[in-house]
Amino acid sequence: MNLNDVLIPTRVAYSGMTIGEVFEECIAKGVQAIPFQNAEGVIIGRISMRHIFRLAYLSTDVLNAAHLLGDQLNHLDMSEVNVRELFNQPAERYLIDNIPTLTPRSPLIKAIAIMEKYNTSYIFVFDGEYKGIVTRFGIARILLKHPEE
Repeated sequence: MNLNDVLIPTRVAYSGMTIGEVFEECIAKGVQAIPFQNAEGVIIGRISMRHIFRLAYLSTDVLNAAHLLGDQLNHLDMSEVNVRELFNQPAERYLIDNIPTLTPRSPLIKAIAIMEKYNTSYIFVFDGEYKGIVTRFGIARILLKHPEE
């Protein structure tokens, strides 16, 4: 088993791409994030759905009181208008400038270790250029299919 067995090719986000387009790609590919490239075509970071939700909807106060929140939170609404506004925003507004990476030759255990180090559930694979993303879910799926390897 190697990373190519669990690699998911995705598009790369770019300046001018909207959050809606990022979500469409992530949902279509079943991934949590995609890399982001600058105008020169150099990948300089990542766009993560988790990070978008955090910045767009969750203040520090809401996070700190999450365990106290009830089921009636009308004033903290994710209304259709708010979602539409979010989806029209430029992706670069939510750029995370660090990007966990591996090469296709890296062992699965290294992928798991780096994901843990970055506290993430995915890692990007590069071999001179972007190849795709590997997720914890994908690694678990391949281990279940081939437990003897």
